[in-house]
Amino acid sequence: MSSGAEGASFERMVSERRRIVQRYEEMVEAAERLARLLAAELGVETLQQYGWLVGRVSASRDIGSDLVPVDMAPEAWIGLAHSHPEVFSPGYFYAIVDPKTASIVLGEVAESTRSSIPGVLGAHEPLTSIPLAKPSPVTVAGNVVSIRLYVRPVLAVHLGRDGFEKASRARSLEEITQLLAGAEKLAPAFPLDPGSPVAIPHPRVLSALIAPKGDVVLGALAIMDQPYLAAGSPVPVSLPWSVMVKHVLVTGTTGSGKTSLVKNVLYSVSKTSRGSVHIVVLDANQDYVAGLFPGYIPASLVDAKRAGILRLYGVGAKPGEPVKGPALRGIVAIPCPGDHCSPRNEAEYYAKTLAGIARAMYSRTKGECRLTDSPKLLDTGIQDVYEARYAVDCGGEETVSVYIAPRSIKLKDPKQLAEIDPYMTERAREVLPAIVDSLSCRSPHPAQLAHCIERRIQEAKRYAPEATLQHLLRRLRVLANTGVINTAAPGIDYSELAKAMRSLAVDTLMLDLGYAAARAQSDPTAVKVLLGYQLLRSLASAAEKGESPGKILLVVDEAHLFFPRGGGEYAEMLRRTLERLARLGRSRGISLLLSTHRESDLSPLVVTLANTKIYMRTDRKTAEELQLPTEYRKRLPFYADYAAVLSSYAVHGGYLGLVSAPATIGHRTA
Repeated sequence: MSSGAEGASFERMVSERRRIVQRYEEMVEAAERLARLLAAELGVETLQQYGWLVGRVSASRDIGSDLVPVDMAPEAWIGLAHSHPEVFSPGYFYAIVDPKTASIVLGEVAESTRSSIPGVLGAHEPLTSIPLAKPSPVTVAGNVVSIRLYVRPVLAVHLGRDGFEKASRARSLEEITQLLAGAEKLAPAFPLDPGSPVAIPHPRVLSALIAPKGDVVLGALAIMDQPYLAAGSPVPVSLPWSVMVKHVLVTGTTGSGKTSLVKNVLYSVSKTSRGSVHIVVLDANQDYVAGLFPGYIPASLVDAKRAGILRLYGVGAKPGEPVKGPALRGIVAIPCPGDHCSPRNEAEYYAKTLAGIARAMYSRTKGECRLTDSPKLLDTGIQDVYEARYAVDCGGEETVSVYIAPRSIKLKDPKQLAEIDPYMTERAREVLPAIVDSLSCRSPHPAQLAHCIERRIQEAKRYAPEATLQHLLRRLRVLANTGVINTAAPGIDYSELAKAMRSLAVDTLMLDLGYAAARAQSDPTAVKVLLGYQLLRSLASAAEKGESPGKILLVVDEAHLFFPRGGGEYAEMLRRTLERLARLGRSRGISLLLSTHRESDLSPLVVTLANTKIYMRTDRKTAEELQLPTEYRKRLPFYADYAAVLSSYAVHGGYLGLVSAPATIGHRTA
């Protein structure tokens, strides 16, 4: 190549390099503008002159580490440490704007470090005879250095050069959040440019980047167990119905706020769906029937953070003021036990039981809420469904109506006993029809059927071995002792109860299993499972026939009672019913919301079917068994009330912190 050609080639290379540098400088300027648009205004005076930027990606990086080092100057971290110390906590979110790839990368703090100048130089302050003496001015000055955060990238939004420039010219926060909400979220898989600007994102920006969107409000975004309030406003965390129908599991120890979180979700669904979603609750301990009365949260529990979270659920709340909350409207199905059951008398007795629950609940309000009269029982015109009216005064008297439906397990054929009892062995279920036919035992009442088989036990032995017959007879006696089979009340039929809900314009159906256990004539837990199982079977059957009224949110309290780990054939029968309901989830719009103390208490099938899990405070051993990042497992045993970790495929990055609030609807405990 001639010297002239070589010179021309060199000039082209220099020209191209200048063009690249110029383009990069333009991208750097755009990154600076964009970072300032994303930033939350934190009220730290020293940050305002820097456009609320808090740091830069460090030029040094540990080889092989997936963490991004971010250097924060003293003028940033000292002001933040005084006013917003939570920004250094593990899990706190930072937005990094990378000019090289025209991307916004969202990351969370993994750890932070700070060294003094003498420490960096390897020097040590000389020991004095007074170990607690005030540090020397040199030491104090040497402490005023940058700190380094190590940030774990969670997701990236690649905007491209044109999109990057357009975003940096956005005229409002709303414009940029709309752009981010519609952009594709990717896993970050590239090194970030040293010097890239770093900001603490505005809550609306963070919501657009990471929080799932939908009509079902779970609570507020949290950094570990504290709400994210970078600009004073909580970030809502909600799920669309398309995620809910892939089922939700909530776990947590007693007192962690598990029931309050679920109750707030129920109110959110009821408020936003306006009757298009039926809420069905298997209430194991009478925790949820209290929600049919207005809630009350004392002023001592309503600080600024809590007030903001309560407003996310659609409840008016002001800091330092009590919250007089809403109530669900619904039907409570109860057992009508005994051969001489009178549905009306049972409804009247239950109305008084509910009044006792409400009075105990309102006794904590220091007179702010109270029942002012005894309940009045009225006919509704629907077979064996009664209206109990309560006068409630929470700063203004109102009438609360609770509809009561006494029910039993109705059987026409003794062979159906094999279908209703989850505790009966597979072998006993198989031989029961043959025994019924051969012995002509036609009574569907379990006591009479047992008597018929015992009188002709030798003939029965032709169809089953002694052990199977004895098991069958034991199960029939237990079923008879429950007192809820073939009484005078109608059967537990979801389709009929759903029609009653539509007629009464209510959206909630509760099966009070706690009341059933208290009225049980035999094993209370077995009665809970038996009655709950009938409603599950009936609901699944109605959904398969297309008789269910649109979307259904099915809440199973104390889910381990129905879907236990182990449990033999009993668990297998319930598992098949669960599979039926889960299979119908997406096609029929049925969402299962299961609540229990520990994930390990449940059938592995349940854990697998729940695509979204909400973990609340638990013991250390249980926390270590959870499939969560290390920092969450370590902190979970110490989480505050109402705080949780949300684990879901619908969350970018897989996990995020969540905070709920005291129950907005009626709640029995403080």
